[in-house]
Amino acid sequence: MQGFREIFGVEPEGRWAAPGRVNLIGEHTDYNDGFVLPFALPQRVIATAARAAQGWTVCSDFAPDPVSFTDISEPGAVDGWAAYVAGVAWALREAGHEVPGANIALTSDVPVGAGVSSSAALESAVLTALIDLGGLDIPVADRPAIAQRAENVYVGAPTGIMDQSASIRCEQGKALFLDCRSYQVEQIPFDVAAEGLAVLVIDSNAPHQHVDGEYGARRKSCEEAARLLGVPALRDVTVDHLDDALARLADEVMRRRVRPRHREPAGAGHRDAAPVRPAPGDRAADDRLARLDAGRLRDHRRADRCGCRGGADRRGLRGADDRRWLRRLRSGADRRGPRGPGDRRGDRRLRPARVQAAHAVRRGAQPGRHPVELSGAGVSLRS
Repeated sequence: MQGFREIFGVEPEGRWAAPGRVNLIGEHTDYNDGFVLPFALPQRVIATAARAAQGWTVCSDFAPDPVSFTDISEPGAVDGWAAYVAGVAWALREAGHEVPGANIALTSDVPVGAGVSSSAALESAVLTALIDLGGLDIPVADRPAIAQRAENVYVGAPTGIMDQSASIRCEQGKALFLDCRSYQVEQIPFDVAAEGLAVLVIDSNAPHQHVDGEYGARRKSCEEAARLLGVPALRDVTVDHLDDALARLADEVMRRRVRPRHREPAGAGHRDAAPVRPAPGDRAADDRLARLDAGRLRDHRRADRCGCRGGADRRGLRGADDRRWLRRLRSGADRRGPRGPGDRRGDRRLRPARVQAAHAVRRGAQPGRHPVELSGAGVSLRS
């Protein structure tokens, strides 16, 4: 892409960046008002921008021509990739803010359609740029909801609050523990690079679409189940009432949607309950949470194969043996290799590369493998 001055004829006033994300625990719980634990990636969308007298012009390194628009009065006025930019301006205006006109050039190394929230990163970078250019007083805690409204209403993608929250509120070396009902957050230490480790993120080549894909159908099913059960969200179906709730749902798909919500860490199934997480160094509690998450992912192999949600790939985990492997991988024990002829925990346990290979066989396609160093995660939104 050409330089900003060559495209717009003026110098930029600044550059604003927002990262993609991977979610550790809490798949499909954000739109059920549950709990999630994402962390930011070093890959970012960067918005280079300057104020304009009127309207908005945006260009991108993944689109051949700039797009200009002045009408953001209602959703649908702008379509295509530029709708994400127009949606942010529209959502700001709907929230009662005076939105500055702007020229914006977008660059990105966040993979598109891979389930790592490239759209949320774009919205968050543009949102932060417009807030700064217009001198708007919007607390950081309130910004994810504006970006989410842009995607939900203007673009028509039924995302939860997690993606935008991760892109805006994650900090470097931390995972974001987010209550998706109250929007309360806790920054959990997650500096794996400092421990000499990395998170392996696997691109399965399965297309990921929020607007018209499996994600939207899944959310609609969850919301319909909550309506039939007479609760605001599936989070409000407590463990004590789970059997009764399942008995009231005739549709097996809805029953599957309700059941996994109660494999989350303690507190996730109780309305307004405080989430419970292990104290630092409590390895027994860590292992219990690992078992909960591995079991939930095992139960959702069918849905996960649809590619309907991105995350650190654990879709090869099946049964007790794989949960033991997950615990050993976390502790570093698996790197010691087999202990004897009958020990299956060495060369016969799934290693990350073998998870990738097994996943490719099940898919019938060769996925990409991306080791992600986290030292640059949670970057500042303005650079």
